[in-house]
Amino acid sequence: TPEEFKIRSIQKSVSIPLADIQNGKGIEEIRKMSLTKNIYVYCKTGGRSKKAILILKNHNINAGNVVGGIESWVRLYC
Repeated sequence: TPEEFKIRSIQKSVSIPLADIQNGKGIEEIRKMSLTKNIYVYCKTGGRSKKAILILKNHNINAGNVVGGIESWVRLYC
């Protein structure tokens, strides 16, 4: 969510909330990014990112999930 992104995010990441992926608003932006970058999806603990990955897959967009979300990322890399 935008609120979570403000509290803690991965440097140089882009916030596209699950709601924008679900309603299609974020799909083209992600598709454009995927042409030049690997896409990794994360949320606070990993649940919403799993949902986002499935939606992106249905739109033929390959993306990886940051398992455990930002909480795991912080424990491992910060």
